[in-house]
Amino acid sequence: SNATIVFEPGTDIGGAITLSGSNISLIFGSGCEIDGIIITGSDCYINGGGWDTISNGGTARDGLYITGSDNIVENIAVKTTGGGAANNAGIDIATGDRNVIKHCNVADSDAEGVLIASGATHTLLDGVFITETDGRGIQTSGSETRIIGCYTGTTGAGHDSIQLASGAVNCVVTGCMVQNSGNVSIDITATAEDAVVVGNRTDGAPSDNSGTSTVASNETTAFS
Repeated sequence: SNATIVFEPGTDIGGAITLSGSNISLIFGSGCEIDGIIITGSDCYINGGGWDTISNGGTARDGLYITGSDNIVENIAVKTTGGGAANNAGIDIATGDRNVIKHCNVADSDAEGVLIASGATHTLLDGVFITETDGRGIQTSGSETRIIGCYTGTTGAGHDSIQLASGAVNCVVTGCMVQNSGNVSIDITATAEDAVVVGNRTDGAPSDNSGTSTVASNETTAFS
């Protein structure tokens, strides 16, 4: 706990990094390589120094896995092996409150680009760029998720680009671009109540099965 670690540009960390304490900062120079990052602690900060620093979970683990609270991760690329049949997500937030993911790139994913479970609340995705996934681009079951200014590229056949799944109440999706969706552009499921999906550019109309959400001012033929 209470530590700052600075990595020189081009550092190759031959394994995964786990942050289990609190108030830990990882500051990377450009072009570093990590075999996955795991955050079980809280109040941690990671700055990748740019998207040429990559946390690659391969077929062994998620690119970034979080169970703690009040963590900030920005300016880094993550990936898992597409077609790896291991069901690893680019970013997996399993539990925790108030985690922030900013300006990150999910270069590829064997499953979801970003997966937010029901135990995670008040998550913020800000300017996350998702290049390609085998599964959904973004899937959240966490309440009060905010998805702002994100991009989702090609998703797997039959997979939504953004899904507000069961438990994802009071979520916001705004200012996002959705392109090359394998199914529905933005899917608000029946129990994802009181969502706000406004001002997005998509390649198909959002689907609202909740009956309690606000869906307005979305450009649904942006890429046709």
